[in-house]
Amino acid sequence: MTTIRVDKAFKEPVRFIKKLENTSVIVGQPLKLVCTYTGSQRVHVTWKKDDMLIWASYQYNVLTTDSTCSLEVLYSDRPAAAGKYSCEISNEAGIDVCHAHVSLGKGTSTNLPIALC
Repeated sequence: MTTIRVDKAFKEPVRFIKKLENTSVIVGQPLKLVCTYTGSQRVHVTWKKDDMLIWASYQYNVLTTDSTCSLEVLYSDRPAAAGKYSCEISNEAGIDVCHAHVSLGKGTSTNLPIALC
């Protein structure tokens, strides 16, 4: 007699519910990028700036929950804060990536300093 084991645990691929949008931030204002996603847990989150890995440090705060991940740029008043930001999420079933170009401006801006994925 042959026994076949069926794994009933379906793994849902991760995917962004809201993707990053290009934004402009007033020099000196906080810059926080927030992504919202869905998918089976254990989700691994990777942030990049200009295609280089970044992580929590004196320049960045990173926070991840079961459905959101955020990156706070601590020195958004510096020209180096401008650039292309990417958020990659992955789990056993898939990968998704979103990007935003952040520019720095002076004076009043109509854009919000928070970019949502």
